[in-house]
Amino acid sequence: MKKLWRSLAYNYREGGLGQVIHKIVFPFREWFRSETSWLVYRADPGNHRSEPSLPLIRCEPGFDFLYENGYFKARAFPETTRARLAAGERCHGFLLAGELVNVAWTIRDHLVLEPGLSIDEEGCVGIFDCYTVPTHRSKGIYVDTLIHLLALAREEGAVRALIAVDPGNHPSIKGIERAGFVPLFRLTRRRRLGRQSLERSDFGPQCSQPRPE
Repeated sequence: MKKLWRSLAYNYREGGLGQVIHKIVFPFREWFRSETSWLVYRADPGNHRSEPSLPLIRCEPGFDFLYENGYFKARAFPETTRARLAAGERCHGFLLAGELVNVAWTIRDHLVLEPGLSIDEEGCVGIFDCYTVPTHRSKGIYVDTLIHLLALAREEGAVRALIAVDPGNHPSIKGIERAGFVPLFRLTRRRRLGRQSLERSDFGPQCSQPRPE
């Protein structure tokens, strides 16, 4: 119950009553009739040699660091953030002049599009849930974050990096492509009365089919 109230309070603070109503109605609308799409991008860490332009420092923070430095998901949804860390999802914090400016998550061998839907690919690293602090956006931080993560993937022997984005999120798409990722396929999930179907349109070399869990 406390988690529910925190979620409602967070959404009210971020978007007012309209956002609260949307969050309540959304699951029912999704179950009844919905369509969601992702653009999935890939990069080859072994051949990637771009250099970051900013002096970002990468760390792997624990929950306390994320909370104390104002990461919104640690503040609003602490149980979820703790559970993700405990499950082996890898959190990367990026500091600029000692200040936390970006948080990104990675996991090996698959890319989580959302809870219950993932792409399995042995040897890949999935990059997801990247968040740049609002006051530090439009400075190239997101691009440099991805470049750092590709360099790390290369050091750790990953053969491919995958990342997904909403087709309408043009700033993120621009950043992903500037970092050296290329489009792989578009995935569309349709739900009708709780039953779902997946449709994939390929742009480049094949990778594993998406897997509903």
